[in-house]
Amino acid sequence: MSVAHDSISEAHLGIRRTKDKVLSNFYWPGVDGDVTSEAGHGFILTLVDYATRFAEAVPSRKIDTESVAEALVDIYSRLSVPEEVLSDQGTQFISDCMKEVFRLSNRKPQPRTTVCNGLVERFNATLKTCLRRLFSQKPRQWHRYINPLLLAYREMP
Repeated sequence: MSVAHDSISEAHLGIRRTKDKVLSNFYWPGVDGDVTSEAGHGFILTLVDYATRFAEAVPSRKIDTESVAEALVDIYSRLSVPEEVLSDQGTQFISDCMKEVFRLSNRKPQPRTTVCNGLVERFNATLKTCLRRLFSQKPRQWHRYINPLLLAYREMP
């Protein structure tokens, strides 16, 4: 697991790819649990405000519509509901459930776009780099580093 996950030549590329890499040569009972966090998180929902560059990241166990909608409502309850949301147009963002979240928050549906979201992609790359550096000692606790990393990111000029 350590060779497939922590090696400089292997770079952590997500749960599925790390698991596929490990399973190409090895298997042990519980392998699925060993490539997620100890709390079961396997995903990170990231948001960046285009106007202020304020970034938010939330670890998640699932990436289905309900989990994403719940995380967004949690973020909105702390930071306010944005006027508009751009997304990668994943199925969880264009579902009827997400349309209902927008309707209930009295906001217009998100625009359809195929434009690459460079600002968020850059933040994701920075977050991954920082997480890799921090979790080399305790890889299954990566979810615990997100808030301190967000603080550091937000404090940078």
